[in-house]
Amino acid sequence: MVDLSSGRTKQLREFGGSLDLGDLECDGQVSTTDIEHIAQVTAAIVAAGGLPVLLGGDHRAFEGLVRGADDSSNALAIISFSDKIALPAAIDAVPMPLATLATATDDRCPLLCVGVNGLQSSTAWDAVVRIGGRIISADELYETRQQALETIDLFIEQNESCLCCVDLEVVDSGHAAGTPSVNVGGLTPEQLIDILSEIDISGSLAGVAVTNVAPKLDARGLTELAATEVLLALLDCHLFNEIAV
Repeated sequence: MVDLSSGRTKQLREFGGSLDLGDLECDGQVSTTDIEHIAQVTAAIVAAGGLPVLLGGDHRAFEGLVRGADDSSNALAIISFSDKIALPAAIDAVPMPLATLATATDDRCPLLCVGVNGLQSSTAWDAVVRIGGRIISADELYETRQQALETIDLFIEQNESCLCCVDLEVVDSGHAAGTPSVNVGGLTPEQLIDILSEIDISGSLAGVAVTNVAPKLDARGLTELAATEVLLALLDCHLFNEIAV
């Protein structure tokens, strides 16, 4: 396979145990029962030595991945690409989707929120600071891209195991209409894919979720295309081998 965007030549890896477990039936928003089901399936995948990859559902689906991947054997960190701050439990009586599994220490940070845009709860901001988390806003990615990339790379370097969630609502709605809410001033699909392609998360990746993809809302299919490109960027080293030409 030829990656025309970078000029590199790659070949598809041969998989000995990849498996599509199919769809989880969900009527509307992800429920507590759905989260528990996702957690159980994720735990089974992790126990078998696999890499869990979740596609679809609203952002709360990632909580199931987080719960299932927590085997208490190492400290998992979370990197969330979303227009919203995502935190555990409830903030201002609104359920939050992520459950951070550790608190900050001198050499690591448990949570990095990338692409945050618009008004956010002050309680959420305070909670991020309290657990030692970090936030990179959409504005920062537009204005100080290289510095933002360095922050992401440092976060990955400081954490041996990272769970990554890409909420497609991080993309500006003008570029990806197939998401449930409206994000004005968000990232372009090209920005998001470029960032994911440039960071080196493959060695510490413990699980992936791409959420809030609603194909019926986007007749052009651009949101689905962005979701596919996101998965390819994150799983590049797991899917392809570099070959000399």
